[in-house]
Amino acid sequence: LPVGQVFDLLDLPVEIDLKKGIITGHVIDRRHAFRFDLTRGEVTASGKRTSLPAGEYIAGETEFFLRVDRFEFYLGLPMQFNFADLRVTLPLNEEFPAFRKMQRTLAHRQLQLHEEKLGDVKNLPYRRSLLGGAVADWSLSATPVGGGAQYVNLSMGAMVAGGDLSLGATGNSETGLSNDQFTWRWHYFVDTANFITQIEAGDLLVGGSGGPLGRQLRGVAVTNKPQTQRQYFRTVTIEGTLGEGWEVELYVDQKLTDFVYTDLSGRYEFDVDLYYGASVVTLKMYGPDGEIRTEEQYLRVPYNMIPEKTIEYAALVGQQPLDSLGDWYGQASAFYGVSRKITTGLGIDIPLGSQVEESPAWDIQTCYQPVGNLTLNGAYSPGYVASVDFNYNKPSVLSLDGGVSTYFENDERNLTHLRRTVMLSMSSPLVVHRRRLNFRYYLAWNTFEQSDQINMHFGFNSSFRRINFYYLGKYRAQRYNEQTEKNLSSEVFASVFFTRWFRPQFRIAYDHTENRLSRVAFFLNKRLFRTGQLGFSAERDMASKTNVFRVTFSLFTDFADFSSRAAYANGQATLNQVQQGSVRYDQKLKRILFDRYFGVGRSTAVVRPFLDDNFNGMLDENEEPVAGLRARVQGGREKPRDDRSTYYYEGLNPYDEHLVQIDPTSLDNPLLKPTYEGYRVPLNPNMVTMIDVPLVMTGEVEGMVRRRTGAGEIGLGGIKVQFYHQTKESLTEVMSFSNGDFFYLGLIPGRYRAAIDPEQLKRLGCTTEPEFIEFDLEAAESGASVTDINFLLLPIETAE
Repeated sequence: LPVGQVFDLLDLPVEIDLKKGIITGHVIDRRHAFRFDLTRGEVTASGKRTSLPAGEYIAGETEFFLRVDRFEFYLGLPMQFNFADLRVTLPLNEEFPAFRKMQRTLAHRQLQLHEEKLGDVKNLPYRRSLLGGAVADWSLSATPVGGGAQYVNLSMGAMVAGGDLSLGATGNSETGLSNDQFTWRWHYFVDTANFITQIEAGDLLVGGSGGPLGRQLRGVAVTNKPQTQRQYFRTVTIEGTLGEGWEVELYVDQKLTDFVYTDLSGRYEFDVDLYYGASVVTLKMYGPDGEIRTEEQYLRVPYNMIPEKTIEYAALVGQQPLDSLGDWYGQASAFYGVSRKITTGLGIDIPLGSQVEESPAWDIQTCYQPVGNLTLNGAYSPGYVASVDFNYNKPSVLSLDGGVSTYFENDERNLTHLRRTVMLSMSSPLVVHRRRLNFRYYLAWNTFEQSDQINMHFGFNSSFRRINFYYLGKYRAQRYNEQTEKNLSSEVFASVFFTRWFRPQFRIAYDHTENRLSRVAFFLNKRLFRTGQLGFSAERDMASKTNVFRVTFSLFTDFADFSSRAAYANGQATLNQVQQGSVRYDQKLKRILFDRYFGVGRSTAVVRPFLDDNFNGMLDENEEPVAGLRARVQGGREKPRDDRSTYYYEGLNPYDEHLVQIDPTSLDNPLLKPTYEGYRVPLNPNMVTMIDVPLVMTGEVEGMVRRRTGAGEIGLGGIKVQFYHQTKESLTEVMSFSNGDFFYLGLIPGRYRAAIDPEQLKRLGCTTEPEFIEFDLEAAESGASVTDINFLLLPIETAE
């Protein structure tokens, strides 16, 4: 076999100099380098030297041939020759550069197809509801054995006057519902203005000054903060120089997002959108000679940073809900993006008619990000507090948070006479003797006028064969009037994997101050009937010399969650039951929906496909719904109804623009196809939003691709015929068969332009006659058909 052609097929590097009798290269990496010296009759491969008999190779003028059965001995390539089939086979090694290149090519194609599908998405406008929606969350708890009150929690939500209204109340069988346990909030999203984007009334959430002066108020607020949390922050450019012919892939959080090939200058460049939160950007670089390089960057944008030259404000006025004096307060804040790394703001708190004669206060807050891994925050309120905190995060290495706050004497705000707080939190995945130990540490130190409090937690978790364990140490010290109390304890949690259904857990607590075991416990949980879970625990408290036994049964249904727990301790038995869930009303389909998850403030979508006979995109009276169409909505829970003929998508974020991707393969009739592959729609909270999906009967096209030769015109296979939908601006490709014919069933009605793939024409050195064909595919009950989409390929010289 010709070594040069084999290595070229596998995309492996080889250099053949037959004048000098030297052949060099390597297989996959340089650890498997080889060197054939024909003059000396020897081979050096993988660091070992051996002789090369003359009968095992042939040295031609331009190629070096090696006997098939010696490829494995010298090069580690187990070639096998089958004389009956005249075929040489080589087992696949996924490390072959050619295989990796093929995988990258397929990944690049999938990325391009994904981008094309995103282009076939229809944006639906936001539709405000003046009055509609009804959802309620409920929770009941009772103690039928052992005494105790029965408790109820109820939350309700709806859309009123174009805004979302939520109500909440709690109570029990002894005191009933009281006013101090009642909350309400009405929120209005202004989608047509920039200066005011949100208006709130009731128990406010938008915040006033924020920071150290923030209060919980019941009143009225306005702000220009975006309704949905910002995602995009800014765009950065990642560039470099490698050399000509390199392939560079860009991964964001392990997901391929873009790829480029270096030009003659050897440069590559990516524009990367930075989003709030943390992102790991990875560059994978593949050289023309099989080189592989990887670079990784950690990019982080804190959520309290706002884009450069952007102003955010919030203003509110109201009363503190539980203030018996009924004092009114006004608060306001404004933050400005000074630069890409600095955001600063000013907040004020003004008592309005306060009966305790409070003084107005103000504060200044700043967020500074000197480098991507480090964020600094500072706040200062004259006469009250000065604080600074930091966050450092390096993935898979160290996460560190800390802060110090100093409080001044202030009879109005510092009622506990706090002087200083110190906080430190650290986590790191340590590796000890090749074993991973996830280490955590936490320290909180509060200094008051006459006392100090120190709380410290430290621990780690790891696994050893079939045992997962976690150690937690607790230290507490309190000083008061020259007296100090200290306590140190340790707890070990262990989960043992015996079998798939038997995984007991143990907990042991040790009091180092008393030098004795303080508590021992055993836990066992078992899943039942796919929707239930049974738990048992036994616990021994050494200090009180008591034994506690508990049995818990939980049932998870589409209607609600049910949990019952029985306990026995010191001769007394108790039984506690908790049920919770939600109920929602669908105004469009006139039905009541039950769910085990809470739904107040959340959104629900339902996809309603229908056969669009007149192709106008609207459900008319004489058009019928089509059952069974499924979709994919990120972040939503799919729940089928009516024997899977209707699908609801629950638990969605309100006001967000959700991408609803249609799955046309879920339809029983393959001739039906949605007009658009997806829909982008903002959803109202507390409501079920109907998304109408028009389906059309697809049509078929057929034709032929021929090529003119000296012997006449012949059919040409493997040619891509592109059909461009001029209204939707979408593209469909069809490949011609070996005889030149092509056929495709699945085009939706509309105006099309058909043409041969221009890139393919360029490689073939041809032009077409005609250059393109325009046609209309009409909407028809049984599907329309267009024929005679014929193209003739002509060599460019002949055409000229």
